[in-house]
Amino acid sequence: MNIVEQCIKLLKPYMPSQKAPRCIMLHLPLVMLSNTIQRVAGYGNFTREICPHISPASIQALPVDCRVMYEVLSSSVHSDPFTIRDRENILISSVNITTNFKQETLGSFFDLERLHEICSHHGLIFDNRLTYLPNGLIRLQGTLTPDVRPSLSHYDLRKHQQSSNRRQSVAKRVKDDNAEVKRLISDVHSEISELTNKQKANMKKINFMTKKVKKLKEIAKASQADGRLLAYDDVRSAKNIRAELRLQDLRWKVELRVARRKKWRITNVSVVSFYTNCFHFTHNHRTG
Repeated sequence: MNIVEQCIKLLKPYMPSQKAPRCIMLHLPLVMLSNTIQRVAGYGNFTREICPHISPASIQALPVDCRVMYEVLSSSVHSDPFTIRDRENILISSVNITTNFKQETLGSFFDLERLHEICSHHGLIFDNRLTYLPNGLIRLQGTLTPDVRPSLSHYDLRKHQQSSNRRQSVAKRVKDDNAEVKRLISDVHSEISELTNKQKANMKKINFMTKKVKKLKEIAKASQADGRLLAYDDVRSAKNIRAELRLQDLRWKVELRVARRKKWRITNVSVVSFYTNCFHFTHNHRTG
């Protein structure tokens, strides 16, 4: 907080008073200060020009929308501002409110019916924006209606046809590749299913041998000294069989892990690689 207070104290002398009228020149100290800081920090490319030089050959146009109309004619800075109200006769008293009432703001100064009629005649929907050109003409900005197709030149039509042919070629390759991927995935699914069934059957044998070893141990403990050695021989034999089953289970687990990794590689890496190749093909065809 101490740093924030220090920054406020340093910048406060450069801030225009709230009672002062809105003027771009009052922001000049802040612009010069920010330009100096950006140059010192090594960001001189982002500085603002204080008095930009406009070439006589450049065409300067004035965009006119609801915000511009309110700032120019209805701002509270003016002594006699125009009063703008919405359809419910509620006062529009700020620039932010005008963005929600574009039709009402422009309709206070322009004939909206005539503007919509002109745009409709050209297959456009009026976007509540005009541009005043240097030659005195007014350009209306609009969006094409859904039932209107923009006119294309012969070059654009040829370019569109070439793009369509490329898309069809890529779509055919994608279809063929999808069939190959589906076949590989089906084979891997069969392999995974077979290994899973083998592993389940082997696990049942392991559980059976574990119970048998436990039972043989109980018999060996209960037997007398003469038959105890033979009983423990049966226990060792059962443990060896169980060890072989567990070793086989470990091998199938490894094969199952490899098969699942193969499935992931087919469903992800292969398809991504194919689409990447298609993109490079299309890009090289365009740039070539």
